[in-house]
Amino acid sequence: MWILIISLVLLGIIALIAGYIRNKRLQQKIEKGELDRMPEVKEVDVECCGQHEVCERDSLLAAVSKKIEYYDDEELDQFIGRPGNAYTEEESYVGLRRGILQGQYNSWSQGSSCMKVAASDNIVVFRASEVAFLRAEGALRGWNMGGSPKDLYEAGIRLSFEENNISSGVESYLANTGKVEGYKDPLKGQSGQTYDYSGSINTAVTVAWAGGDFEKSLEQIITQKWIANFPNGMESWTEYRRTGYPKLMPMAANASGGIVNDAEGARRMPYPTDEYRENRESVEAAVATLTQESKTKRGDTMATHVWWDCK
Repeated sequence: MWILIISLVLLGIIALIAGYIRNKRLQQKIEKGELDRMPEVKEVDVECCGQHEVCERDSLLAAVSKKIEYYDDEELDQFIGRPGNAYTEEESYVGLRRGILQGQYNSWSQGSSCMKVAASDNIVVFRASEVAFLRAEGALRGWNMGGSPKDLYEAGIRLSFEENNISSGVESYLANTGKVEGYKDPLKGQSGQTYDYSGSINTAVTVAWAGGDFEKSLEQIITQKWIANFPNGMESWTEYRRTGYPKLMPMAANASGGIVNDAEGARRMPYPTDEYRENRESVEAAVATLTQESKTKRGDTMATHVWWDCK
């Protein structure tokens, strides 16, 4: 304790001496005409460190608060400023396919629907609908979940409608026997568009509960769970790796250099460079264990399946 007190006193004395020397030098510069007056003491925001010309907090806020930039593209002008509910019945919801070329994202994404979300909306971590879908999967696996897979599956959908403030249409949705159609690129054939992201998806499940086949029933549950979890991308990515569902379109443009499978997509995030620099021995041991447990055995890459990623 005495050592701590003495150390603090010494630090205080050193700070006083440093301040005295600084002020003395500034006074000498004023006398020599190098300065007009003593520099003003700047008040620093308690949330800023004071070490940067522009507070890092303000810099980050400015970066994420910029107005959306629309590029000069006559073919895309029709989509500028259109909210998600302003599309015709033929246009309906226009999704953005995964794995497109990054350089085309800014212009191409303007032909897609906007998220119906406001800055004031709460971030939901765990929904009641997710609980119902978890119980539905448990019942499908033969566990006592207090209901049948069908009843719990439909309960999950009903809860999702309620959570998203949709007051009608749930019964017709539950009875829907339509199948997922192929993806149609909304900008295909337009002037100047040399790419086409249209494609098909290999699935035959419907919203209406089919029953009978375990895998088809599991695909139905996880597909609706994926929809209900939006926009919780981390949870959905985990479910996709764990179960293999929902069935997704392969990446249109694979930037991994062939490391990641087009259809599977990324399975994990590699260890950061800092870990190799600061904790190499532990990281290399972890990678060795990971490679031993994984069915793909691709080392510390995005293609390696973790131990619970069995599909």
